[in-house]
Amino acid sequence: MARTPLFSACKRWASLAYLAERQKCPTREYVEQVWDTWRPTRREVLRVALGAATLAAVPYTGCMSQRARSVSAAASWGLGPGL
Repeated sequence: MARTPLFSACKRWASLAYLAERQKCPTREYVEQVWDTWRPTRREVLRVALGAATLAAVPYTGCMSQRARSVSAAASWGLGPGL
C-alpha cells in the first residue's frame, strides 16, 4: 500500500482507537490524553490536508472511465446507481 501522508494519518488514528479499546477507555478520552502529549507540527497538518484534497479531486482529473463518472455524478446528486 502506498505510503502517503493521508495513509500515515489513518494508520495513526487506527492505532489510537486500538490502544483505547485495549485500555477499556473511551476513544475520545484517550485521544484527548494523547493529544496533550503530542501535537502535530504545521508541516504534518498540511501534508494530511494536501493528501485529502488530492483524493477529493480524483473524480475531476479525467482519470476515471465514463461509467465511473456517471456513477460519481449520480452519487454527488444523491441518486443511487442506475438512476
